[in-house]
Amino acid sequence: MKKNFSLELIKEERKNSRIKKISELVKRAVADTFQAIDFSNSSEDSFLFSISDVSLSKDGKIATIIVSDLNYKNKLEESFYLALIESHINKINKEFSKKIDLRYTPRLRFKVKSFKDLV
Repeated sequence: MKKNFSLELIKEERKNSRIKKISELVKRAVADTFQAIDFSNSSEDSFLFSISDVSLSKDGKIATIIVSDLNYKNKLEESFYLALIESHINKINKEFSKKIDLRYTPRLRFKVKSFKDLV
């Protein structure tokens, strides 16, 4: 019979705590990176993104970032936003790797959530 405070539980709690801290660090670094980049399309419309959530894989090598457009009037498809982010991905990765100080820089994956889903 295992006790409530077994070594496995303590290790798992530490690991989860570390993942949460790294997730928050990644969220702040990506937010700073997004502020430095001008997201605009060919018709010179400018977009402002919000970082809603960051989920990190168990090994910390892949960060899934959920973004949303702050302009709720835009009725654009998720694929448009992903293409807009993808067009700036080299600049995002470069700025992100400068801002974050980890042994392994996580690979960034983006998912888009519409503003109406967040409210």
